[in-house]
Amino acid sequence: EEGGSAEREVLSSKDAAQFPIVGSCALFGLFCAFKYLDKEMVNIVLSAYFLFVGIFTMTGTLAPFVELVVTSKEKYGFKKTFPVIGEVDAEFTMAEFVSMVPATIFSVYYVKTKHFMMNNVMGISFCVQSIERISIGSYKIGAILLSGLFFYDIFWVFGSEKVFGSNVMVTVAKNFDGPIKLLFPRALPVADI
Repeated sequence: EEGGSAEREVLSSKDAAQFPIVGSCALFGLFCAFKYLDKEMVNIVLSAYFLFVGIFTMTGTLAPFVELVVTSKEKYGFKKTFPVIGEVDAEFTMAEFVSMVPATIFSVYYVKTKHFMMNNVMGISFCVQSIERISIGSYKIGAILLSGLFFYDIFWVFGSEKVFGSNVMVTVAKNFDGPIKLLFPRALPVADI
């Protein structure tokens, strides 16, 4: 497969129907975490998660460009099945290994600074890797997914306030400090003349 070594996963209609339910559980879990736990501690745990995942998504995004220069297709590492975890694929091409160095530096620097441009680059990287690795397969599955997410949005944005006493989606979005949304500064710095 060109442009990446990961196999593409095709969503089934069952997966598409479950997507809003799983998303609702994740959103409500984050809402409860922000409501009942220390906000700073929750964001530290989420930052550690995004550091780890960010390294691999940035590596996957950079690797096709590095492959133009580092053309070796030989794989290093291992692919092994463990009893409880399942299959672990830790095989890398040289281009992926080279890409992992700037991806690691970038991800660590993002976690330390939380700069808005780095947030945007990492968020776009998550999107690129998701689009590359997941396919909806057919229009029917796409319609099921979009219909479910339509009602998911209506409930969590407008209906959750009546059920839970506060707007769950807005609460999570305001407290969540991670690359899940594009950020822009409210005012650009003005240079002294």
